Amino acid sequence: MSQPNIVTLNNVSYSYPNGVVALSHVVTQIPTGSCVLVTGHSGAGKTTLLKMIRGDLRPTEGEVAIHGFSLAGFSADDALLLKQSTGYIEQDTQFLGTMTVHENLTFFAEMNNFPVPDIDRLLERVNLLYARNHLPSELSRGQRQILQTLRAVMHKPFLLIADEPIAHLDEVYVATIVTLFRELQSAGTTLVIATHRTDPFLSFPRRCALALDKGVLTTQHFT
Repeated sequence: MSQPNIVTLNNVSYSYPNGVVALSHVVTQIPTGSCVLVTGHSGAGKTTLLKMIRGDLRPTEGEVAIHGFSLAGFSADDALLLKQSTGYIEQDTQFLGTMTVHENLTFFAEMNNFPVPDIDRLLERVNLLYARNHLPSELSRGQRQILQTLRAVMHKPFLLIADEPIAHLDEVYVATIVTLFRELQSAGTTLVIATHRTDPFLSFPRRCALALDKGVLTTQHFT
């Protein structure tokens, strides 16, 4: 039996106030539990697509639906709940600079009303336990990316949206993130990953490929 679709984009377009068209008449569906790889050159519309799915942006035209419910009909509380129950990894890592690694993760969980997990156990899994009392600014770029990934997945989201999660990382950190993503998918999380590099994810089951070119969806492939 085929899996139901978790995300549906129906004729979705988005234009920025300056007139730049970021997405143009995108039609696609994302199956529940799949691993979706969104590819395309810089400026192709990948980040805009991810923000559209998360509800950070509303379409200029068309409709985005989660589990069949149009985001256009969401109240402010509904939209907040969607963001809290979704994992989101941005390209730029941002943390509270005066808080330690452990304090940042704890604060994020409490701020979003998540049960606070065993932070030390999470850090130990990614070989960052030694840095629990460090400030984020004392970590390398790759370590901050791992930390941001932990922050996004600590509540086991039903949907993980990741914008270039392995860019600028060495192979050790790439393997760490791929392992975390694989475990999430095995537990039922749907993955939507914008990436210039697809090879680390090609062995994931229920894989989908979406290619964008200047805001136009040029390729859709489901395995």
